Amino acid sequence: MTASMPSSDASIQHNAKTSIVTLTDRDLSDQIAGQPRGRRDGHMMLDFTHVRRLGAAGLTALLALGRRMRAGRGRLSLLNLGAHIHGVFTVAGLDTLFASHTQKVDPRPPRE
Repeated sequence: MTASMPSSDASIQHNAKTSIVTLTDRDLSDQIAGQPRGRRDGHMMLDFTHVRRLGAAGLTALLALGRRMRAGRGRLSLLNLGAHIHGVFTVAGLDTLFASHTQKVDPRPPRE
């Protein structure tokens, strides 16, 4: 897996069909809106480990990213959602649109 340049403060790792984007709590909507870089037909995982809050702009950017990924026949997964962020998704009715994981998940693929 290779690392690429950050989008805002997000760190991004790519391999052939998977991108892992580790988000920060700063300028979340800009970090999400800046994705995907390159292919949209693979699997993108957004790691929310460092995200404490998600506002309307972040939700809007996430919905737009989901549409772009689906249009390219890609997949979008949300990892390591805190209880508060997961609650926002549930209240907004978005918990059924995205594959999400609230328990701690290591987004890195196993080493061979």
